[in-house]
Amino acid sequence: MATMRIWPPVWTALFIALAFAAAQFWQFGNAETIFVGWLLISLSVVISLWSVYVLRKSMTTVLPDREPAALVTRGPFALSRNPIYAADCLAVVGFAFAFRQPFAALLAIPLGMILQRAFIRTEEERLYKAFGRVYQAYASNVRRWL
Repeated sequence: MATMRIWPPVWTALFIALAFAAAQFWQFGNAETIFVGWLLISLSVVISLWSVYVLRKSMTTVLPDREPAALVTRGPFALSRNPIYAADCLAVVGFAFAFRQPFAALLAIPLGMILQRAFIRTEEERLYKAFGRVYQAYASNVRRWL
């Protein structure tokens, strides 16, 4: 029997929806709060697109359940082992601010925990299995998140 898996973008969208729901009950902030939110959202999009570009250029998969063809250590992957997931969390923070509900930015914490448990651990095991000591050296020099 196949198990249903909720993919990372769906988790991110669910947490953005929670931030939106929270904003329906209570909002505070001003135009600057909204501006900061859209800056963070824009930054998260840039990081995600840059990461996907680097993965594609390295001819490896973007999908978390596929076998990697290459260990990517350049571009955003030189700063974080999981820049797309970090960008997902940043997007939640950005939308919380854009919705004038900065407290909802705390939703990025449980999102990060879900992503780590459901995807990152498995991906790291797969990368270690495929690249061994090279991955181990990379992992010891580059932080998981930031």
